[in-house]
Parts: sequence; structure tokens; C-alpha cells
Amino acid sequence: VPNKVLVPKLRFPELEEEWKVTTLGECCTSLEYGMNSASIKFDGKNKYIRITDIDESSSRYKSDFPVSPEGLVSDKYLVKKNDILFARTGASTGKTYLYDRTDGKLYFAGFLIRARVKSCYNVGFIFAQTQTEGYNKWVKLMSMRSGQPGINSQEYSSFAFNIPLKPEQDKITSFLSKIDTRIHTQSKIIDKLKTLIQILRKKLLSQDLCFKDNNGNSYPNWETKKLRQLGAFFSGGTPL
Repeated sequence: VPNKVLVPKLRFPELEEEWKVTTLGECCTSLEYGMNSASIKFDGKNKYIRITDIDESSSRYKSDFPVSPEGLVSDKYLVKKNDILFARTGASTGKTYLYDRTDGKLYFAGFLIRARVKSCYNVGFIFAQTQTEGYNKWVKLMSMRSGQPGINSQEYSSFAFNIPLKPEQDKITSFLSKIDTRIHTQSKIIDKLKTLIQILRKKLLSQDLCFKDNNGNSYPNWETKKLRQLGAFFSGGTPL
């Protein structure tokens, strides 16, 4: 837990004000628990975000197979701008999600805690603090203190970190956001290429798709062989 101001080694030259120590609770108007409702088939409008709907690597909402909350829903549990969700129990304790309006109308489930960041802070900067090694260490330590994997709202509110003035928060967040967007775009391209190579591998190895030689002629028919005809096999020795 930070107990003094840390001077960043990398800073924008025009921003020289000292950073201060703050806590998540000081930066938020509230930290609230989600709704205890079962999930049902997506109704086309109301989405339900649970711990499992937050991607482990990107911290984004997994929107491929959305679900809706069962029964009547209250806007009290609607995720809005400046909201960060925190997983509060289980192996995924500490996992976070920053609301993106492109994710649509989201209601958050009971095993999540919603932190509503004050407008005088940059929510992206606060969220970035939850992606650091320092935060991960804090989560592990706090979970052990709790006696079981889990962190409640009061404990989350005590999470301390260093923060600059709003202009520097904005600049840092903008810089990191551009890199994150590039990574997300490249990840989508990589996923498409992985799908493409799986399709091509299947078609090529089943001869549904065949190459031709430089003269435009088909290659000779494939032969069926056993693996032992193609090389020698040796068993590994027993370690001494």
C-alpha cells in the first residue's frame, strides 16, 4: 500500500505537479453490490454481466453470447459511464471491467461490486490502477486477510494508489487507451487468421482444396502410408 508520494520516472514534460496518495473510496461516490438474479436467454435489450462475462486477458465484456437477468430489473443495477466493476469472490477476485457504452444496456450481478468514480477523476486512470502488478499483489494480500478468496466493498474502498492532477490523468489515460485500442484491433486480426488457418488446414489436408504446379497441372494423387514408414521411433530413457 502506498504510504508516500512516488515520483514517476516517465512523465509528460509540461506536467510537473506532485502526485498524491488516495484510495478508491475517496475517488468514488459509492461502491455497491449487484443484483441476485438468475440469467436467462437474451431478450434483445437487457444484458447481464457476471464474473464469467469479463474476459480474463483483456478485461472487456464478452459479448458473443449475451444473457439477460431473470425477472424485473431495476435501474439501480444498471452499469453507466464512470463505473468500474470488481469481482468480489472466488478465483477471479480482483478482476475488473470498465464500462464501455458500446456494450449496451448492462445490469451487473451479485458477485460483482460497482465503483462509481467521481466526475472530477478520470475513470480510465482509476481503472488502469487495477491493471498493475501492485494491484495484483494487493488483491492476493487482501484475499488472505479475508481468510478465503474474496474482497468486500469496504476492503476495496481502502485500495490505495498514487494519483496526479486531472490534466495528467487525462493525458496518461489517452496515451494508454490508444495502445490498448491497437492491441485489441490486432487481437481481432490474429483471431481471424487463426480461424482462417484452421479452415485452410482442414481443406488442404482432406484434399478439398488442392494446389497446382507452376504449369497449372494437378499434383499426383496422394498415397496412404503408416507413420512407421516415414521415420524411426525411439522411447525415452529412464532418468538416472
